[in-house]
Amino acid sequence: AVVSTQSTGINDNRLKIIKSTKREVESFKKQKIDFDEQRRSYQGKDLDDLIFEFQAYMRQEIIEAQKRVSEENGFEFYGPNAANEAGHLANMTNQMRMVLYDIRVEAAKHQSHHGVSEARRCVHCNLIWTKVEGCDGATTCGNRPSAAIDVRDASYGVLGTYSFKRVTGALKIFKTGQRTIRSKMPADKYYGCGKEIFWNQLPVVEIPAEVRESPAVTMEDDIPVLSDEVRGFTGFKRRLKSMLSPLSCGLFLKEKPKKK
Repeated sequence: AVVSTQSTGINDNRLKIIKSTKREVESFKKQKIDFDEQRRSYQGKDLDDLIFEFQAYMRQEIIEAQKRVSEENGFEFYGPNAANEAGHLANMTNQMRMVLYDIRVEAAKHQSHHGVSEARRCVHCNLIWTKVEGCDGATTCGNRPSAAIDVRDASYGVLGTYSFKRVTGALKIFKTGQRTIRSKMPADKYYGCGKEIFWNQLPVVEIPAEVRESPAVTMEDDIPVLSDEVRGFTGFKRRLKSMLSPLSCGLFLKEKPKKK
């Protein structure tokens, strides 16, 4: 005997959603693989800049994937299906977070060193300072340097910029230029107590571990399973639909007049 089965509309819709989220996750992973292959042609500072640009790109790609899945499957995040729709996005987002975590671990290894090797405490007001110019003798607490100084490696004041595009299913990297980061002098001449101090006579202070070392990378919660961008996008569509529905009820086309 042959048993005939007929899938319900609910199951068909669920399978469609699963396929679309799976496709987005696989595409996300594929972009990471393509990036790992192409990054081999970059070295030094160019590689540092590239990794941070790619990290920002992939974070935004998660938001864009949420939008695509919501659009493709008609998500409204409203009514009885809201929890189910959010659940599908949460599952997809969590899988993408795992990939982004690996990227952030790699980025943490390429952070520019802050350049602070010694800190000393003012004996008058207890504020802690580092010396970026001048001698080890007399100065004043809080005395500003003669010009704006970035204590990091000077080469990191110019950042390379990159764009990422998918061409025939593969990720391609394009260097688009560079931007310069400039430090500004504060408006106030002094921040400390202004009393005379002798740098080489001030007590040395141990640099805190959170400053001395690169920050620990954890599984980030800064990527919501349902971003405000997606909420706003679908919410606008829902409101527009509710506004147009009453108007569409009274619209109809008259029968085309017959030719005589």
